[in-house]
Amino acid sequence: MVGLTLTLSYRPPFDWDGLLGFLARRAIPGVEEARERTYRRTVCLGSGADVIEARPAETGNRLLVAVRAAAPEGIAEVVGRVRHLFDLDADPWHVERALAADPWLAPLVRALSGLRVPGS
Repeated sequence: MVGLTLTLSYRPPFDWDGLLGFLARRAIPGVEEARERTYRRTVCLGSGADVIEARPAETGNRLLVAVRAAAPEGIAEVVGRVRHLFDLDADPWHVERALAADPWLAPLVRALSGLRVPGS
């Protein structure tokens, strides 16, 4: 994939493999795919269709997002969509702390640390 690669940060923990598995089971053939630690999707932007590819960086708390051919004015839209899809603005510490206060949820919170809800 050629074009521009964006680096988007997030707060850890982040269960990328769990999120990718969730997306893989619901992938729309011909529109998106999730495999080999990478998520690809065709998106429609104001300038037309484009393909984005997201994968975790080797180090740090970052996702690398490759954009094939978006016009410069479409980059902000791509960033917003990707941050929303992967729930990158979540504060897992606060979420886990609140959910762990419930005696029924506490064991699940401990077992599934870093779990995100796609598109929220």
